[in-house]
Amino acid sequence: IAFGVDWVAPDPSGLINATKLWARSPTPDYQIMGQGWGWIRPWLGANLTSWVFIGILVALVAALVLLVVARTVWRPGALVALLTPQLLFLATWFFIGAPHVRYMWAPLLLLGLVPLAWMWQAVQDGGRRTEVLQELVMYAVAVELVAMVVLASAFVWPRLSADMPNVAVTTVPLNESIELLVPEGTDQCWENFPLCSGMPASGLVPLGNLITDGFVHTP
Repeated sequence: IAFGVDWVAPDPSGLINATKLWARSPTPDYQIMGQGWGWIRPWLGANLTSWVFIGILVALVAALVLLVVARTVWRPGALVALLTPQLLFLATWFFIGAPHVRYMWAPLLLLGLVPLAWMWQAVQDGGRRTEVLQELVMYAVAVELVAMVVLASAFVWPRLSADMPNVAVTTVPLNESIELLVPEGTDQCWENFPLCSGMPASGLVPLGNLITDGFVHTP
């Protein structure tokens, strides 16, 4: 049902599609590179070496070691019941949604943590040998977490403290007192404020002479 009111927002499908294409191929040519299926191989090459997939691999290796030592399987139906909706959810995210890793850190890590927790149950009553193995796995996980924190401190924190880029903007007057800033060559506003948009919608009209008065979108 369509209602004829002044505050109707513009159709978000264009922005949603642009976000999906950028997540598939975060490059200046994302509108072209994100189409079809050709983006999958570059995506795998760019993301499989990230810390998320390294964490998954470490957890799966630990689960495999526990399986070899325990030589028993604990309720395989439980593992299938836990992983099936998880895999379906991630398949939907990858092929239909916006497959950027930062949107799915926790669900992705569960691909390794769920099998590890499942195998942990199989070695609960395995005697001293499995107790020692459990301690080694716990130490390995602790070392991995510490390593992630160290790497984040060494590489991520300096980026957070760096100066933001100085982006040139184009000024678009909306009325006699309000101007919209549009960044040039990018969709990121960075330090340009208070009214800035990398993808401004056409037909944006202020309701007054102050930003706080609000806006309407006209066809």
